[in-house]
Amino acid sequence: MKRIITFTSDFGLNDPYVGIVHGVIASIDPSLPVIDLTHGVPPHDIVAGAVALLSFSYSATQGTVHLAVVDPGVGTVRRAVCIQTAIGYFVGPDNGLFSLVAPVERQIRCWEISRSPVRRTPSATFHGRDIFAPVAAHLAAGRHPEELGTATTSAPPRVDLTIEPMVTGTHTGRILVVDRFGNMVSNCSITSEWSTAMERGAISAWLEDQPVPIVRTYSDIAPGGIAVLVGSSGLLEVAAHNRSAAALTGLGTGCHLRIDIYE
Repeated sequence: MKRIITFTSDFGLNDPYVGIVHGVIASIDPSLPVIDLTHGVPPHDIVAGAVALLSFSYSATQGTVHLAVVDPGVGTVRRAVCIQTAIGYFVGPDNGLFSLVAPVERQIRCWEISRSPVRRTPSATFHGRDIFAPVAAHLAAGRHPEELGTATTSAPPRVDLTIEPMVTGTHTGRILVVDRFGNMVSNCSITSEWSTAMERGAISAWLEDQPVPIVRTYSDIAPGGIAVLVGSSGLLEVAAHNRSAAALTGLGTGCHLRIDIYE
């Protein structure tokens, strides 16, 4: 059975790299559907790539092949991997890019694919074309991962992307990425306790040392102000109405978002 491929990268659209990868996939099986999730990940920004994958992967068809290339270590000793989880397969560099969507506790199997029999002769600079795209295409076309790589149990590297579930108490998260609208996406995720506390008005939020109101949607934010709301990926974000929250505050990735949930 053929699978859908999603494609995420930091390649941008001004250069031919995205088209080249599509061409490799089509040369293996032109009938494979490919969904471009985004190619606007900031160059070399593994954290932003990880958040982009999280925003889509759990709404994708089960068994989807997620091809992701944000690879500042291309050509080095970092591994190339295919990871199987309950929601699908992730193909790309083993550099922390899959920290949110395929943490060790959710992995079913993992294969090292640097020497995959379906790879092209790899260059030192474009493994998206030479390794990841061929493996993703053959996997989506129905081949078993065992045919495409070597099973491994060694733990992959991780970047610091711990998701903070919002339960009763005080939580200090941080801003992971700033999207193109200037929304500051954090590593704080909602829970049923968050929802219940929202109904009771038993939550407060602080960005660094400044209190920030909590609202339901962007239009609820006061003109010229900022607020905390639940973004589409289930993570809390700091936003402004029709403006950039990052520009208004002068803050960005790494700054702290504190959430207090009261009994």
